[in-house]
Amino acid sequence: MVDYDVPGFPPDRKTHTGRHRPCRDMKTKLLSLRVFDTNVSILTDPQTEQLLRRNFGFLAANVETFDLEFTVQADSTRETFSVTRRDQPPLIADDVADLLFIVEKDMTIELQKIRRDLYFLHSAALEFNGKACMIVAPSGSGKSTTTWALLHHGFRYLSDELAPVDLSTMEIEPYPHALNLKSDPPPPYPLPESTLRTPGTLHVPVDALPAAAVPHAVPLFAIFFLRYTPDQDRSTILALNTAEASARLYANTLNLLAHPQGGIDAAIAIAKQCRCYSIHSNDLTQTCGLVRRAMDVPDAKPHRS
Repeated sequence: MVDYDVPGFPPDRKTHTGRHRPCRDMKTKLLSLRVFDTNVSILTDPQTEQLLRRNFGFLAANVETFDLEFTVQADSTRETFSVTRRDQPPLIADDVADLLFIVEKDMTIELQKIRRDLYFLHSAALEFNGKACMIVAPSGSGKSTTTWALLHHGFRYLSDELAPVDLSTMEIEPYPHALNLKSDPPPPYPLPESTLRTPGTLHVPVDALPAAAVPHAVPLFAIFFLRYTPDQDRSTILALNTAEASARLYANTLNLLAHPQGGIDAAIAIAKQCRCYSIHSNDLTQTCGLVRRAMDVPDAKPHRS
């Protein structure tokens, strides 16, 4: 969760004007990103820039002024890295996996401060026939693996871990970075050769995904709360009422303090807007079938208490 109990934070989105032009020399490269209508720069050496581009390449944009600025420096052995955000002390990354984690975490926390109008959820998000769904689950419980599998079943990619909802439109904003896994998924969903493999993580670049990423916001239609249950004999799905879905959403919100009433009213509004389900998963293909059937229904709003 983002700590907003700091003077001056979160800044007012309408008056945020802290953009700068970064300086660079011939030995550095600038990776420019546009994320949630916010310009981000990462200044680093050419080799590290290529590494970061594999993770953030789909978000690259031709912009010249920036709201957030990072500098990444590799040591002489390229085994450790320092990550410095403008006017902040450096953070040390012990390896490539740690580098990607630190840049991503620091950037997304700052984006939550800038875009306080969005309701940030720890969730995967996908598009199916013009409708968005969220896959909500604790870290390490199969969210990204299920996302990877669904991309083989007619879904398109929005994000595997961050789902910001625009409360004025009930649309999910895309965050298509490289899909991040902790281990190889089971058959029949092998990873491509271009997967970036670090000692503890696997990163599939967006251009190597089996389905296209979506570059625009998509109306939210359904939320699936995923739980991995290997002792079951099959995957199951159960519809949730608004109260249960709201409580589960609230528990997975990242920026509660940015919203009135601590974010609970927003969680209820989101749950009322869409269909909500609990899925107990023990088979990826079965789970994908359950999700697809729940999404492949008329586009009517649910009526639940």
